[in-house]
Amino acid sequence: MRNNGDDGLACWPDNTSDAPMEVNNSFLHNTIENDWRAGSIGIFGGSGHKVQYNLIKDSYMAAGIRLCTTFSGFHFENNSGILLSDNTLINCGTSQDIGNTESGAIQLEATTGPINNITFTNIDIIDAQRSAIQVGKSGGFTGVVFNNIQIDGTGVDATTASTLAAPHGGAAFFAYTSNGTVTFNDVSYVNVENVPPLIVPAGFTLIVNTTAAPVITAQPQSKSVVQGGSVQFAVVATGTPTPTYQWYFNGSAISGATAATLSLSGVQSTNAGNYTVVITNSAGSVTSAKATLTVTPSEPSSGGGGGAIDVRFLLALLVLVGARCCAKRQL
Repeated sequence: MRNNGDDGLACWPDNTSDAPMEVNNSFLHNTIENDWRAGSIGIFGGSGHKVQYNLIKDSYMAAGIRLCTTFSGFHFENNSGILLSDNTLINCGTSQDIGNTESGAIQLEATTGPINNITFTNIDIIDAQRSAIQVGKSGGFTGVVFNNIQIDGTGVDATTASTLAAPHGGAAFFAYTSNGTVTFNDVSYVNVENVPPLIVPAGFTLIVNTTAAPVITAQPQSKSVVQGGSVQFAVVATGTPTPTYQWYFNGSAISGATAATLSLSGVQSTNAGNYTVVITNSAGSVTSAKATLTVTPSEPSSGGGGGAIDVRFLLALLVLVGARCCAKRQL
């Protein structure tokens, strides 16, 4: 869809003439370019919709994705969940839309009612004309979650004038309401014009959660131990949330070995081999390098009762006898 003069794709759940609420619409694998005046994709209410695998590019005087409760009809009050995932927005948003105000590349306006239960996942926002994500109006926001969002570039039009707030550049996130909560899970941003990159007014809640896959900073080291002795392997790793550990011996999981250290006592030859540890959290996992355990036989006892003669004792005895022989010859 190219060069259209209103929304490129839109879901407007009308409630006139006893119409039921619109549900389960899907906008999949579309390309929308040069849309102007409204939003490249607009969702104005309903439930169960999916907006996935779309390329939205070069919107003019418009948001790339717009959700609002501005118009009549069913809004989001009975929404059980709407998913927007795996979309790319390039050069979207504006500092001067048809209402002579700014719009984010992604814009949420809770004008006459709340916007509830919306999930954005795996979204790339590149070169937003103003702010990347913008939320506002007084209707409120609950259950609005952004997962794994990559923002690279805001404020391309270099405009700072605003009819919604104090003058500001393009932000990664811009809220102009005190009513609502939005959650960020793994939202990253670079080349953001405004400082600070997140504009959050008093009363509004932006929850920022960052996860990081485990990274090993100190590998377990190979060890050698005498049979019957004790040995310990250790690994040091970082990760958010705190990772879990599982040690392996020659590729098989060791029951109960779920700490950063692995301690073995009463070591036998059957314990010789390769040890690794897999470190896991919700962001990923990593496997350590192999640490090899070598087990050497214990030295025989020199005690009585017909036991074997200690080699060190025998060598000392030979040295003593030789010394005495040398002394007698000198006499």
